This record gives sequence, C-alpha cells and structure tokens, in this order.
Amino acid sequence: MRPPYPVDIVPLLPKFLTGRRLPADWIPRIAQELGIDRPAVLIAMLVERAGEPGLGERSVISVYTTKLDASAPALAAAQGAGLIAKRGDRWIATDAGRALAMRLRKASDQHLGTIGRASADAFRRLGELLERAFQAAVNSAEPAVKDRLPLGLGFRRGVTPSNPLGAVDQAVYGLWMFRDDCHIAAWRGKGFDGPTLDVLTRLWREQPATLAELAPMLTQQRPEDVDAAIERLRRDGRVEPGSLRLTERGRGDRDDIEAETDRLFFTPWPDDVGAEGPWLRDRLEEAVAAIS
Repeated sequence: MRPPYPVDIVPLLPKFLTGRRLPADWIPRIAQELGIDRPAVLIAMLVERAGEPGLGERSVISVYTTKLDASAPALAAAQGAGLIAKRGDRWIATDAGRALAMRLRKASDQHLGTIGRASADAFRRLGELLERAFQAAVNSAEPAVKDRLPLGLGFRRGVTPSNPLGAVDQAVYGLWMFRDDCHIAAWRGKGFDGPTLDVLTRLWREQPATLAELAPMLTQQRPEDVDAAIERLRRDGRVEPGSLRLTERGRGDRDDIEAETDRLFFTPWPDDVGAEGPWLRDRLEEAVAAIS
C-alpha cells in the first residue's frame, strides 16, 4: 500500500498482546508444576518458537539491553527443567519444550474462544484482514533481514485457530514481530546500536528532564551505559550539551526512523486491507477491550 498509512493501528498491536490471552493462572500453574519461575517458562517458549536452528546466545535477549547476562538464570532453569538444550552455541527446544508450547497454544486458543462471542463476525473479518497483511509481510522483499519474523511463524505452529480471536491473536503476533524487524532495519540504517537508540527514543517520546526521570524508563540498561549513550548522542549533535533536550538533528533522526519503520511495515500490505484502516482500528480497540 501507499501513504497515508493507518499508523493509529500500531499502538493497538502490543496492547492486544499484553491482554488476557491465557487464563490468568496458566503460566504460574505451569511454573509451579515444573518447579521453575515465570521467566524460565517464557524463555523456553521463545526458544521453541524459533524452531530450527534455534536461537543464538545474543538472540535470546533484547537488542536494546546492555545486561548481556540477564537471561542466564532463566535459561539455566529452563534447561534444568528439560525444556531447552544447548546445541553448539545455540539453544533449541526439547521434546518436552515443544509439548509444553503446544499446551500453551491450545490453552490460549480455547480461552480466546470464550471471549467476544457477541462480536464474532467482526473479529472473524478482523483476523482475515490482518492475516492477509501478515502473509504479505512474510513474502516482502524488505527488510532484507527478518530475524524476528520466524518467531511469528513459530507462534502459530501446530494450531489452527478454532475461533475468531484466536486468528486475530496469531495475525497480531506475527505482525508485531515483523514490525520489530522493520524498526531494527530502520535504526540500523541510521547507524545506531540498540541501547543508544532506546535512549534516543525515550528522550524523543517521554521527554524526561533529568537522569532521575530517565533511569526508570531504561531498566534494560546499566546506569553507566545510559550515561555513555547520552554522551554519544551529545557528541554526535543529537542531544543538547548539559541537558536531555534533543537537538533538531536528534529529533529529525528519530522522526526519520519512525517514518522508515512505517514504510517498511505497511508497504507490503494489500491496498484493500490498508484502505480499511479506520475499521481495523475500531475493531482492534474492541478486541483489546474484550481481553482486558
């Protein structure tokens, strides 16, 4: 599709994904059953979604973190529970990990089938349109590197949705993984690394006045790394000396990154799907409300 893009859809995707897409006690119950904690269950599910050839050491953590060993306890616990194993320098799911992931996907599908029945027809069409957008993304030429998209494909492995919201769930997750790839390509194209870009984004979006306000927004980074990122941004002329205010260059670069992310994300969408932007936004809002 061509501009203008239906950008008001974008913030609704993560809102949907943070809704009650599973019974509230499901992850705690599984964690207790296995004798591990929630982070260990979640990281095992992440590894399983990656399929073959698994995930490398750097791929199991956020591209925006400087705490490179933050996932080590969860990985060790998941390995100890027999959910994942090490093959060379990569993590792969075991048979037990794959079986648990199937339990999760089926439980989620069943749970979503109990929600939003009054809007089933609208949600069915929502899922169909978003699925077409996702399939177009899978086949798109850009971005050239799609490291996150395989997670979107793995998320749906082995389960055909039995209800409209289950189909919406699969399409939304896939599109959000594709959006990640588009965003990473956009900021790498501007020469940024992930942690520095994260600092720039907080200054661009939240506009904190002091480091004390900024620090809680960047829990994935150590304080000294945040300080170093700010100094790099000042040295490059993106942050004003002695303050946290962005310069014209800094704001312009971040605006450009957002625009390029939108271009990469929406260009593959079929024109008739993009034309339904207002309807998609309204139905996504309904879906978010239904699972909140």
